[in-house]
Amino acid sequence: ELDWHSDQQANFESQKVIALMSLYGTKMSQTSFLCTAEAYNHLNHEDKSMVDELVSVYKWDGGTMCDDLDPEQKEIIRYNQVPLDGMESPLKDQTASGVEGIKFPSHSFSHFRGMSGQESRAYRNKVWSLINKPEYIYIHDWDDGQIMFMDQAITLHARPTNIQYGNKRTLVRMCTYLDRIFPETGKPKDK
Repeated sequence: ELDWHSDQQANFESQKVIALMSLYGTKMSQTSFLCTAEAYNHLNHEDKSMVDELVSVYKWDGGTMCDDLDPEQKEIIRYNQVPLDGMESPLKDQTASGVEGIKFPSHSFSHFRGMSGQESRAYRNKVWSLINKPEYIYIHDWDDGQIMFMDQAITLHARPTNIQYGNKRTLVRMCTYLDRIFPETGKPKDK
């Protein structure tokens, strides 16, 4: 199993789009997706103001999201999550196409800038209770040969399937910016 996370969560200029292509061994496995856009739109005024202003600060936690990985695999996870301690990203983010939502700080979250660790954990838990609802979650049942594109700014993903040794699924990951796939989207180029 792999808990909820987004790739390069500590990097505000992270890749906004990731693609997964299932190669083999994926039948009977799943990936869950939790999009925070609708939850963000339903926040009360006070919580929306807090989310709009808060900045998440990160510190590598050693790979608690996937304790059973080899040290080399954990280094890949570190690169994809928090390559440098002290990295920051706003709690409010948007997709490459402009949809606003919450860039929820999953693993390696240290605190919100200007808040104590205890206050930060309490507010993070409150935000989690507002976004972790079945109506915001899509569960994809894989079959070999499928390709799934996913946002990394306001969408979390998880692997609820417990892959036993000898029965591993193989997927290929591609990280990119949406404007590299569709040049007419994304940030305008500097002239």
